[in-house]
Amino acid sequence: MSDKPTGVFVRLPLSNEQLGKLLAPIGTLNERMISIGTPVTGGELTCTGTIAWFEKDREPSLASYCPALFKAGDSVPVTSLPIAQAQIAALEAEVVRLRGGLEKAHLSAILGDVDPIADLECCRKHIEEALKGGAA
Repeated sequence: MSDKPTGVFVRLPLSNEQLGKLLAPIGTLNERMISIGTPVTGGELTCTGTIAWFEKDREPSLASYCPALFKAGDSVPVTSLPIAQAQIAALEAEVVRLRGGLEKAHLSAILGDVDPIADLECCRKHIEEALKGGAA
């Protein structure tokens, strides 16, 4: 996978801070979009087959497939590439968000007070906030 972003996943609704970054006339629009969302660098999927619907046909048919990717008895569900890429982007964004919450908890543990109970409570708060999607 490439490190160059091919898209940006932005969770809605936008916060006032995100709106400010997006609407500020600083940098390019692409840079502003990346600043409010999670850059998506992946999304490349192995093509297992192609479905085609020719004008003269009553319904679509399997136009091509890669036999090496299947074994006898396989039943493979099919989805469109844009739908699969959107799902991958959403999962990548979720991983980034959860890592951020764990980093906050880790920093709280390292830089915490002398009171271990208060440190644990602060870590728990950061982890719960990450798991709730920031809605804590």
